[in-house]
Amino acid sequence: ESFGEEAKARGVMFGCDSRNNSAAFDRRCAEVLTAHGIKCYLFDELRPTPMLSAGVRYFGCIAGINITASHNPSAYNGYKLYWEDGAQPTGDIATKVADFIASSDIFADVPSPDKVNEDLIVSVGADFDEIFMKLCMAEQVYPDAVRRDADALRVVYTPLCGAGYRIVPEVLRRIGVKNLYTVPSQIVPNGDFPGLEKPNPEYPAAFKEGIKIAEEVNSDLIIANDPDCDRVGVMARNAKGEFQCITGNQMGSLLLDYIFSALEEQNKMPADPYAVKTIVTSEMATAICKAHGVELYNVLTGFKFIAEVIAKHEAEGRGTFLLGYEESYGYMKGPYARDKDGVVASMLIKRARLPRRNLEEHPDGRGERHRTSEVQRSLLGDRKRQRRRGASVRHRTEDQVLYSRKRRGRRRGQRQREGLHARARGHARHAARQSEKVRRKER
Repeated sequence: ESFGEEAKARGVMFGCDSRNNSAAFDRRCAEVLTAHGIKCYLFDELRPTPMLSAGVRYFGCIAGINITASHNPSAYNGYKLYWEDGAQPTGDIATKVADFIASSDIFADVPSPDKVNEDLIVSVGADFDEIFMKLCMAEQVYPDAVRRDADALRVVYTPLCGAGYRIVPEVLRRIGVKNLYTVPSQIVPNGDFPGLEKPNPEYPAAFKEGIKIAEEVNSDLIIANDPDCDRVGVMARNAKGEFQCITGNQMGSLLLDYIFSALEEQNKMPADPYAVKTIVTSEMATAICKAHGVELYNVLTGFKFIAEVIAKHEAEGRGTFLLGYEESYGYMKGPYARDKDGVVASMLIKRARLPRRNLEEHPDGRGERHRTSEVQRSLLGDRKRQRRRGASVRHRTEDQVLYSRKRRGRRRGQRQREGLHARARGHARHAARQSEKVRRKER
């Protein structure tokens, strides 16, 4: 209301995940706003979070509200706010919202249900599904690659009982995936998340049922979304044929290299490309971007800050955004949304795993696997070697490396001192034994 009649007419987009009571909370929030004369766009059922972000932009809404607790346990629920650009608000807007919440009386300021204006609720359904999927599929970097190898590809997918259950499999099928296997116990939305202590694709335990299916169908790739389908986790077979998680840092590096390489090979790399990552994300991105001549921006944690960089470039009319990501399994590609997108990420991950066959470039006919697969094998191999050495799996900054060297030096000095002390104690014990022998002889 404080933004005026125009903002009320533009309306607010609503969405929710599969959690218990999410749909009821979603509907009730919309009813409250209609009682204040605000137009509301309401999905006819649960949808992935990126569809809400895209919907805010597509319908020209002033804001968006998503009822979700993301990848937290089933007892939780939450409320995500989006602003008119489809991103979560920062700066003055975020402060204004927080101040308004703090000053509101939940009893006096929330209208009763009988004041709801149903005429202000617009149902959003299958038509927007088609629009979103087309926007998502437009972000392919190797069109028709999946169809070419469809017979040999086997993919296992699980939405972890969440909102990705329908849209993600449909997108994968539309890009050409024939052999798509879902996890029966997790493909149906269920707010109790049965068998999942934490419905979080960062944890290997979330893949337990997916691994069973993958072993049955001889698949080497398992894709999992969290309940609101903004994050995506992946398991792939390592050199021993065992399933191993690919971390968010590793997958972000793989996607960067895959997208950049694909654009270069097709002579489609824009003149002014850029990517964005958060400060907690691996510095491997810096090396990859430098190798491909892509400008990289480092921002605070959260996709709202990635969205700020994109908005600034759009306002200045410069730069071509290629990828944004952070280590917590969130990735974004394309201009249609401003939040991490588990749908487009699932599509790109599937494509990045494909073999690339180019006999003119590789006359030996061995059908070289795409560079990202080589990077993946290198990453998994490095991770094993690091674990055997007891080193950290994380890619470290220069300061962290220097700190580690100093710490190792201190530990080495400590061990040397302890060795000297041990040898001195040994010499003392030996001298004491010799003295005892002398005393015995004298007696």
